[in-house]
Amino acid sequence: MFEAVFAAVRQKRPLVHAITNYVTIRDCANIMLACGGSPIMADAPEEAAGITSGCDGLVLNLGMLNETKKEAMRASAAVAAERGKPVVLDPVGVSASPYRLSFALELLRSMAVSVIRGNASEIRTLSAGEALSKGVDAVLKDDWDRQVKMAKELSLKYSAVTVQTGEIDLVTDGQAVCLIRNGTPVMGRITGSGCMLSALTGIFCAASPEELFDACSCAACVMGLAGESAAGKAGCAGEGLGSFGVRLIDEIGRMDETILNGGMKLEIRSK
Repeated sequence: MFEAVFAAVRQKRPLVHAITNYVTIRDCANIMLACGGSPIMADAPEEAAGITSGCDGLVLNLGMLNETKKEAMRASAAVAAERGKPVVLDPVGVSASPYRLSFALELLRSMAVSVIRGNASEIRTLSAGEALSKGVDAVLKDDWDRQVKMAKELSLKYSAVTVQTGEIDLVTDGQAVCLIRNGTPVMGRITGSGCMLSALTGIFCAASPEELFDACSCAACVMGLAGESAAGKAGCAGEGLGSFGVRLIDEIGRMDETILNGGMKLEIRSK
């Protein structure tokens, strides 16, 4: 069902500017290339806005945030909004850092953020407007219906698509909800799987800016399927987590419409 948005990435090869986490920047660039997109990374305020002006989309990752990166993000987000380019916000660690939370809320309130991609704790924190848990990977233990409700409320509040990742991935625009059951626990044992999904989401959204809900849902399916395949192959070969990380990017590059349609496990709810 996502044939059009999947094909658009390979056809358009969108150029996306990612101001991202230094810990995961190489993996983010590689996964963007593997899916068929083209990444560029620049966080110097002197050039960030100019680079964004020539791109098809923007990804803002708050990992390892500092004042220089904040200045670059503000300038880039303003240009993206002016030109109608999709902006993906990854609020890494907002549940653990008032500094990051304050800036994430500033971006959401003053800039045209198109997509919010975070784990359950990060989504809950943004929805509440205050930190309610600790740690980048903190687990939300609320019931599932409440998680869906918070994600929908966050989308409606900021007119953005919300992508919440976890054991089940959740995508919503405030009305429709897509639940995705692809993936593997191994993805949570390597650094940066969330950052990589945000980068991948930026590519899919840049290729299909008028279909953000479908683009986000497709990106999450692609990532989950690639993780399943990578874990299976690494396990069969008796390999460890390092090999899994390499295989994950390999499987993104091998993904096609047949694999996607045959393997995605999703449920779409209208309201």
